[in-house]
Amino acid sequence: EVVRLRQELSSIDGEIRAFRREIISLRAYANKENGIDPDVQEAIGTEMAHLAQLRADTQAALLAARHTWSEVRSKSPSEAWEDEILGMD
Repeated sequence: EVVRLRQELSSIDGEIRAFRREIISLRAYANKENGIDPDVQEAIGTEMAHLAQLRADTQAALLAARHTWSEVRSKSPSEAWEDEILGMD
């Protein structure tokens, strides 16, 4: 789960970077054409907010998965105890 969430977070970060590049291009073009249409500006804001929320949700899920993983690992019996139980001494 940790690996999957880390990959998902990386993918979302990539989408955010790509979207920001598109915004920069759009703004550069719009500056030449008298500015960005208010509807386009609103759509950009909405999409960025959505991507930021996805990123925050994924980060929270990753943190929870890491916490669960560390709890499970801390409760696991030691290798020596496992060897003793399994008769591998």
